[in-house]
Amino acid sequence: MATRAVGWCEGMQAVTFVTLLLVAAPGLAQGFACAALRPSMSQSPAYGPVAGQARCEGFFDQTVAQSFVELVSLTRGTAQLETTTATLAITSPLATRLTIQPLAAAPFYRVDAPLRADQPWSWDARPMLKATGLRPEDIGFLALATAASDDLARVAPVAIASPTPASAAGFATLRASVALSSLAWRVYDASAQTTTPTWRQRDQSAYAWQPVAIALDLPDTARNVRVDVRARDAAGQALPMLSFIVLGNQP
Repeated sequence: MATRAVGWCEGMQAVTFVTLLLVAAPGLAQGFACAALRPSMSQSPAYGPVAGQARCEGFFDQTVAQSFVELVSLTRGTAQLETTTATLAITSPLATRLTIQPLAAAPFYRVDAPLRADQPWSWDARPMLKATGLRPEDIGFLALATAASDDLARVAPVAIASPTPASAAGFATLRASVALSSLAWRVYDASAQTTTPTWRQRDQSAYAWQPVAIALDLPDTARNVRVDVRARDAAGQALPMLSFIVLGNQP
């Protein structure tokens, strides 16, 4: 089953920001499927299943044909890794599909694995760092739950090793396929029927594929929040709006 994040911008339906091949959350570990990516023909390891593990990893080939802004990481307590001298304990409050990927566009390399609710998953980042030449602070973590009928992607904040799970501080890292002249976002209760939340504006421009971290107050366990992101390219043209749900403990 495919899931995607969809927003609206000036009456036009938004582009997909992430498309994954998913199985139902309760059975992730038993029937885990790799994402619908094209394994690299020139770099090793090529993206695919890891023998004996419920995990997929490696380089892939990708072509970008549209202008868009996308979510590449959502973490609790810290926006970036600082060191990977030991195996990391990665935790999500819900059963989700974890994607570990560069915060910038290149290289095209990623890890996909199932996370069980509140059960730390041990991951050694050093093989990825060695294969790609990335630094710890260049890596993003995105835990995606199965999409609901409204077709909005639902993501859970990921705690990585040291961040305290009870922390309400969260960081969403975004990137756009084109240079941006402006970026704004708003956060509000996902269950609200009508809302007029305040848009927060990022003052600086951004170059194409530049990771941009924005601070979020994460929802408590009783509610979910919706995040809308709107951006304009260097010529002032509006990109399709990105919208996603940040989960408390309700899928």
